[in-house]
This record gives sequence, structure tokens and C-alpha cells, in this order.
Amino acid sequence: MATRRGTAAGAGAGPSGRARGQRPGADRSGPALHRTLVRPGRPPPGAAAGPAGGVRRRLALPGAVAACGGNRTTVRAGGRRVTEVELWLIPTDQPPDICAELAALLDPQERDRARRTADPRRRRRFVVAHGAARLLAGVRCGRPPAALRWQRGPHGKPELPGPVGVSLSTAGGFALFATVEQRAVGVDLEPVPAEPTALRLAERYFPADEAAWVAGHRAAERFTRQWTRKEAVVKALGGRLADGLRHPLLGPPRLLTETAGGPCQVLDLTGPPGHRAAVALLGAAPFTVHQRVWCPDPTVNSSPLVEP
Repeated sequence: MATRRGTAAGAGAGPSGRARGQRPGADRSGPALHRTLVRPGRPPPGAAAGPAGGVRRRLALPGAVAACGGNRTTVRAGGRRVTEVELWLIPTDQPPDICAELAALLDPQERDRARRTADPRRRRRFVVAHGAARLLAGVRCGRPPAALRWQRGPHGKPELPGPVGVSLSTAGGFALFATVEQRAVGVDLEPVPAEPTALRLAERYFPADEAAWVAGHRAAERFTRQWTRKEAVVKALGGRLADGLRHPLLGPPRLLTETAGGPCQVLDLTGPPGHRAAVALLGAAPFTVHQRVWCPDPTVNSSPLVEP
């Protein structure tokens, strides 16, 4: 399989062709993705007023999202400053009216890419992932989502001007979007592939010790854990995935690794059933992750998927 560049706000296939649908294995670790109650409401001071028209009324954004909490740098006991990452799981199979409202937020390049996507389901998922990411980024930046303009890094990583770092990963019917202030961030979400595929790709792309570890037990789960770690780190660095697959990342669920761009922390996450996920931040300073499930319908009262 040919590798692809890691991007912060682009869609693309991962190491497997599709999700197998099985639940995550018992050896998965890391914090779980949570649902949040999304209500219409007034944005707090400093939040974006949002665009006029149907998007804010129908989706109850940005006020509803801002009310759920944003990225902050807090001071913990002992005076230690801890960066907080806001991480959203976006279900991308949405009804036509939601797709239409989100499509109106896309910039010309995103609309052109959507038009050139031949498969209708993939087109709708692209629109939802990128439109919802714009809504969430707009809240974080204090700007109308349709006014955001992506800038491309040397290897194609989409970024926003200013202090807010963002990263987007898509996998089938889900997308994962991260925002954080004053740090470079990378996130990856992947379906767990068939075991023969996992073994073949690990042997081809991973260091020998990692490939042997993958082959030892629950190969598909272990492979996907390592792949998401590597891609999250590559995205945080703004590099190329092909250059990062050989970087060794065996270790505990929260791992500090040295890269050409400096120290980088990577954290394993629990994705939706049949998926694995990871987030990486540049720098050795501590960080915490607040995880939510984005919901476009303000009447839905949803509870946590897994208690913390």
C-alpha cells in the first residue's frame, strides 16, 4: 500500500480499506471519547457571534459548542501550567438538511473537492467533517466559520493563522477534530484492519522490533495503535507520513518522544467501535484532553459513552 501525507484538515484513507465493525480489544488504553449535551444558548464573552442565518439556528452553534468548554491553559496545584486540548468526534453520516447547511460554510477549494468526489456517501461525509470542523474552529478562534481560511504548510498541512492549532482526521463514518492554543497538534483516527493486512503493513513499514511486537498478540489492534501514534506525530510536526513510519513509538499510553522537530508527546485514545485514535502535541509541557461527540441537533440529550 502506498503511504500518504499526514494532514491536519484533510480527508483520506488510513492503513486499512474499511472498518471491520468489531468492538475495540481489551488491550486498548487511554481516555474514552464522550458525548456531550448540546443545547442552544448564548455564547460566553469572547465567543464568535456566528454567521447569520440557518446554520446557527438549526445547529445551535457556536453558542452551544462554546458553552461545552473550549481550549484553555489552566494553572494546577504547584503553579504548573497545563494545556487543554478540545477533541471532538464527528459522526459524518448526517441527514441532507445538515449536509446542506454545512456545505454553505465551505470555502471554494473545499467545495471543489467535494464536487470532484464521485461517490455520494464519501462526498456527504467530506462536507460534514469539514463543515463541522469549521464550526468548531470558528468558536475557538472567535470568528465566523465561513470566514476561516486555511494556510498550507511545506508538506500540505492545513493550518489557521494565529495561536490556535487544529488537526482533522477522517475514517469512514467518523471524523476526529482537535483544537489547542499555542501548540502544534496532530490527531489520527483509523479503523482496525484485517489481521493479514496489519501484519503485512507492519512488516513493510515499521521498525523490526515494532513489527515483531505487532505480530505477538492481537496484531490488528496493536498495528492500528502504532499507526495512529505515528500519523498523529507526523501531523503535529507538519511532515510526511512516509518519513514518520520508521520512527519508534513503542511505549506506554502517554509517550514522550524526541523528533527532528523537538520533543513530542503522543497519547492513545479510545475511538468508536472498531477504531483506534491518538493525539500528539509538540513540546514536553503537560496537557489534558477534553473529548466530546459533536451533535448538530440541540434537542438531543446524550450522556457519556464511557465514564472517565
